[in-house]
Amino acid sequence: MNEKIVEMKNISLTLDANNVLSDADFYLKKGEVCSILGENGAGKSTLMKVLTGSYPRYTGEIFLEGQLETVDSVIKAQRNGIRMIHQESQLINEFNVEQNIFSGNEICYPGLPFINKKVQRQKAREILSFLQTDIDINAPVQSLNIAQKKMVEIARSLVYSVKVLVLDEVTASFTSYDRQTLFEIIHKLKERGIAVVFISHKIDEVLEIADRLVIMRDGKTVEDKPVENNSVYIDVDHILLEMAGDDYINRYPKTKAKIGNVVMKMHKVSNAQETVMDASMYIREGEIVGIAGLVGAGKSSLAKLIAGVEPIAKGECYYKGKPMQTNKLDRFVKDGIIYLAEDCASNLILKQDVQYNMSLSSLDQFIHTALINHNKVQKNAKYYIDKLDLRKVSPHTTVKWLSRGTQQKVALSKWLKAQAQVMVLDEPSISLDIASKVELYNILNKIVHTGKSIFMVSSDLTELIGMCDRIYVMFSGRIAAELDSKEANSVRILQYASGKM
Repeated sequence: MNEKIVEMKNISLTLDANNVLSDADFYLKKGEVCSILGENGAGKSTLMKVLTGSYPRYTGEIFLEGQLETVDSVIKAQRNGIRMIHQESQLINEFNVEQNIFSGNEICYPGLPFINKKVQRQKAREILSFLQTDIDINAPVQSLNIAQKKMVEIARSLVYSVKVLVLDEVTASFTSYDRQTLFEIIHKLKERGIAVVFISHKIDEVLEIADRLVIMRDGKTVEDKPVENNSVYIDVDHILLEMAGDDYINRYPKTKAKIGNVVMKMHKVSNAQETVMDASMYIREGEIVGIAGLVGAGKSSLAKLIAGVEPIAKGECYYKGKPMQTNKLDRFVKDGIIYLAEDCASNLILKQDVQYNMSLSSLDQFIHTALINHNKVQKNAKYYIDKLDLRKVSPHTTVKWLSRGTQQKVALSKWLKAQAQVMVLDEPSISLDIASKVELYNILNKIVHTGKSIFMVSSDLTELIGMCDRIYVMFSGRIAAELDSKEANSVRILQYASGKM
């Protein structure tokens, strides 16, 4: 199947006076899986949002099945069989699975405005069976996990007779089993002649599923290469260098900050669920302390205990030598102990703009005579946009349109303005490409050089080894080891994490 179903030529787009796409080219063939690679902000998702009608004010040409089209709305794109599934769920939580699959495309009795429930339910079961999932069509969507929600979104696209399906970072929180299930579905879609655009920062996934790679940088298409028998014609280092430039060479730019006094100490703390038991740990001024462990070891639960997001059921916690009230989250925040969740939607109000989110944790600093001083809010946003190198971002940009890496920076700026002293970061780089990770690490270096402290939970052992002064390793809810940077290596961490030591 070599027929081009999509061809985009010289696509340019300006948002908030910034050129986010500059003469980008892209094409897609029927039954092909094409992966778009690039650092956060390179233009991958933006180019696909042009194709799917979210950004109608583009310049350039779009050909759909050989015909020149003006894609000026999402509805027009969908009528042409083009749909996009985003990392964040687009489903209606209050509806069940069947209702979400047919939302806006319900099956009615001929000539009547009434839904034919029997036929619609049967059709829903057939689609889910094709997708090899046993999701209950009557289950409320809010009861589903992330992978199941993505299956429902794919099912909905099949109802609309999809010809091109764009998957934008959908596997970010998938297990290896969920990922393989999705890949099996993608192969089935290929057999139907459906073209798939697979956007992911995980190169191992891309090489496993893609027929062709497109690399973008600074809003332009810089490489277009085929993949054959899981072996790309260019090596992985070349791909990474094209994506990230010189940033790839120094992936872990750890700098040694001056270590000060113990700022926070926990003694034999446990939570009510006992996913954390008798954990004792401390952190000093100027330290980055890592928390490692296998899935289910209790890393995230421990992070939430440290930050007061979950109450401590047993044990003691001290901040600057004084005991803390461990059942009051606001007390932790007032003391400058904050938590940055893995999910950006938990850290930010995605429907609000950048300047609003950046001021959210310190609104009292912007209030004068009971009114918010909007000039101060905007001035604060411009300061952090410059400080954190938020390229091509305006204070008025709605946060949901930003890349994950940029959203992460906005969330960090919110707490930096609030004068956070201890930052608990849960998988802060999990959805970032290499260049954005390096930018994040440089920001963390700057933070600890001001005497602040960082706890970093990560499933990436090389990240912990490269960036942390000390690492606590968890096994089955308990701290199995404390390793300093000189003695930490992947083998040793895994031995403790698996209970072998």
